Amino acid sequence: MGSYFHQKKYRDVDLVVVVECEPDRLISVANSIRESLLELREVVGVPIDITIFTSKEFRANPLRDMHTLVLLYSSDAVAAEGK
Repeated sequence: MGSYFHQKKYRDVDLVVVVECEPDRLISVANSIRESLLELREVVGVPIDITIFTSKEFRANPLRDMHTLVLLYSSDAVAAEGK
């Protein structure tokens, strides 16, 4: 989401990450995701800001600009392709 994906001038990349995990594991999962994105930050050359939701939170409270989100990856899509 954000200006990067709308091909506008940007100072950072904003990502929404939806995870399938129990709320008590969310902090460790979030830390793992942040660590994984360090290399991507170096490639892009700007900060990467992430907002993490559990799938339950994401379904229950849709974002105001939900229609502007760009799907980059889905483990469901990969599973459906048999990968």
